[in-house]
Amino acid sequence: MLFMIIASINFATHFLVWRRRSAMPYRNDPEARWVVFTLLASALLIAVFLWQRETYATFGEALRYASFNVISRRPAPPAPASR
Repeated sequence: MLFMIIASINFATHFLVWRRRSAMPYRNDPEARWVVFTLLASALLIAVFLWQRETYATFGEALRYASFNVISRRPAPPAPASR
């Protein structure tokens, strides 16, 4: 899952991290911060929902499944043009 999170961040930010040999570009880039925040918040909220509905026995298990699904979810393809 770590590689999926890394892949969701803009390549230019990774390039700056590699070039400067510092992780500060991740912290300074608003897009990277929002991507990580959105992934973490979504996974946490979905995990709480699944745990409260007793879909999974433990919160850890609910968090594991929720985080994998949030991180690996691709956006839907665009709708076909109407005629």
